[in-house]
Amino acid sequence: MFEKSSTLTPSLVAALFLLCREQLPNWKGWPKTVTLMLELAGSGKTQAYEILDRLRVLLPTVLGTPGRPASEPAATSAFTDVVVAAYNFLLCKKEHRKW
Repeated sequence: MFEKSSTLTPSLVAALFLLCREQLPNWKGWPKTVTLMLELAGSGKTQAYEILDRLRVLLPTVLGTPGRPASEPAATSAFTDVVVAAYNFLLCKKEHRKW
């Protein structure tokens, strides 16, 4: 049995283990049977496979293209307009400066 995690349930550990086995089938370090994998995780078969099904659905969303997604330019707020106007009035026009 694996060392217990304070954040992962045995069913989640087993499901992750099974998912990794699917994704890396040629790795020679896997236990010989699924039953042994479930025993190592301390999990039952039904719960592990239910979570595995959910992980399979989520996996493509995790494997998206790297980088920041495209986004629209931020909308100019009224506050920004006031700050820009004040900056231009006070600092950009020499005739308004007293110093």
